[in-house]
Amino acid sequence: KYLADRYATSTKKMYSLWKTCLVYDNINTALLEENIIAQMLFAESYVPNSLKLFKSFYKHSTSKKVVKSYLMYNSYKYVVKDRVLHDDFFTILYEELKTSGNDLYAMALLKYYSTKEYLSDKEKTFVGKSLEYFVKQDKILPFFKQFSKFMTLPECIVDKYYVEYIADPESKVTIHYCLDDSEEFDMKFTSETMRDVFYGIRVKEFILFYEDNLQYYIVEANNDDIGVTESKNILVDQCDTEEESRYNKINLMLMTRDMSDERTLIDAMKSLVVADYLAEEMFKLL
Repeated sequence: KYLADRYATSTKKMYSLWKTCLVYDNINTALLEENIIAQMLFAESYVPNSLKLFKSFYKHSTSKKVVKSYLMYNSYKYVVKDRVLHDDFFTILYEELKTSGNDLYAMALLKYYSTKEYLSDKEKTFVGKSLEYFVKQDKILPFFKQFSKFMTLPECIVDKYYVEYIADPESKVTIHYCLDDSEEFDMKFTSETMRDVFYGIRVKEFILFYEDNLQYYIVEANNDDIGVTESKNILVDQCDTEEESRYNKINLMLMTRDMSDERTLIDAMKSLVVADYLAEEMFKLL
């Protein structure tokens, strides 16, 4: 009991002491747990099964600052660094979001839900509201498109191809790209600074149609260190025929023209004309 309140050493040894304390029912481990979590976060040291310790602390914690620091740190590691976290972590995030808004919590929970095969009604409600919020904030990440299997998404998400690049927030990241279907040897590249959308996650969106060819390379500059870090060539050789968006209708027209499928092409053209007419009639300016 004395050691639990006053023992200060390496994180590993303190964690070992905490496991020993659990054997006894009359030892209050709250202070020891708080010290371990604080030290673990400060030193960024890895503790196996730290979530078990945190859950114990979370039950009787009076330090909201330590709770928030732990959740923020691991949410960041999950969203930006793809750290593997237990399902229980996201249950706690959901509960915390009921009482206080936090963009990092919400983004981590969204990313977690995007990996699931099934969502409950309350989870779908959370996803819908969170997507609406982040779209208004202009913070759209590529994984948002994964939710198309659960709900109808805004066209500003589904009609885009996203290039994502993660870098130090202090770095300047430039994408050099060329959208050209010609085979000219001397291609003309456009340069653009990649916007930091969320904690160092840079995103550049493109609208790509059937048979568009996107070539790009990314240059990251951090102080005096400059180098090409990524290079890709993207050819759009297929299209989504299930989603009834204007973008997909145009893609279908391009694909069927290429395949000399005149009947499907004419049907797609009619469908687009009808959709445009209905939209114009329903949303006339007052």
